[in-house]
Amino acid sequence: MLDISTLDLSIVPLITGIVEIIKRAGLNDKFLPLIALILGIAGSFALKLGSAISENIIIGIAFGLMASGFFSQIKTGLGK
Repeated sequence: MLDISTLDLSIVPLITGIVEIIKRAGLNDKFLPLIALILGIAGSFALKLGSAISENIIIGIAFGLMASGFFSQIKTGLGK
């Protein structure tokens, strides 16, 4: 069973911030969602030590997708 706590979800804004830093460093925008997924999976493994690999990958993909969506909503809300 996938058990995601509020503390685990705190990684989503962190991923968003890291992706923004990478974007400002000059990386092409088309790679940013992939970077968010990779960071999400890495964060999931860091937070879920001892869990099943498949569970970490699924949660990590969810974190990466949430971070990408979070970034898109902020960008839309600010009118950029």
